[in-house]
Amino acid sequence: MIDSGAGKILEEARPPSVDVMINSHCHIDHVWDNSLFVNARIVTHPLEKENFKDHAKIGSIENWKKYIPEDLDQILALMGAANPAFLGRWCIDGTIDEGDVIDAGRTKIQVLHMPGHTTGHLTFFFPDEGLLFCGDICLTKVGPWYGDGATPVVAFIASIDRILALKPDRVVSGHNKEVLSAPFIPGVFAEYRERIYQRDDRILAALQESPTTLDELAARKLIYPAHPSILVVYWEKAMIVKHLDRLMTQGAITGDEQGRFFAL
Repeated sequence: MIDSGAGKILEEARPPSVDVMINSHCHIDHVWDNSLFVNARIVTHPLEKENFKDHAKIGSIENWKKYIPEDLDQILALMGAANPAFLGRWCIDGTIDEGDVIDAGRTKIQVLHMPGHTTGHLTFFFPDEGLLFCGDICLTKVGPWYGDGATPVVAFIASIDRILALKPDRVVSGHNKEVLSAPFIPGVFAEYRERIYQRDDRILAALQESPTTLDELAARKLIYPAHPSILVVYWEKAMIVKHLDRLMTQGAITGDEQGRFFAL
């Protein structure tokens, strides 16, 4: 089974019957019920195995203290209250990486390392079916998400480009029930990639209006159309920082010691 964050359909997965639990990445919504798979060998990418040692990374809030004044420990405690296993030690029995092939009997699964969402984010290609499970390169209305603290935006773009080059017959992602077929895949992923460039443009346009701080940029909701929780505010800031780094590398903006950013 790939990822244990199965929610309402978890009983259909029959956790005790699963031999291998593959974690595409460490985020809590994908590994929430790992502990229920009592007979499974749990595997993930080597970089994700390291990420599992940090509860803030599992909660996708690893740079919380940089951007949010509210206490990180309280947020982690809330996650632990919802699932006591969250704050414990996360068990990873082994690792898988690019080029590995998982033999599931009648089904072969090719492991593809496609970073961007996290450092060790994995996708999985089923060659006999022509099907790619692209994990959290997820084709939702508010995606893509690249708010981790280590992976540059360019890595996410490269992973999207790799999917386009792979030309799978079908694609399904971690947060979208729709299975895309070949005629629609190029257009959908091209539009998905374009959202990243549009975010670049919106942030640059805001800085061209006036010098602006990260907090002020986040308040303009340049990534998310709404901020229903403090978590979304954090994710907004974490992703804006990635774009600021990208725009600085391109020589389009600069910053000062007071935390303001300027268009050049």
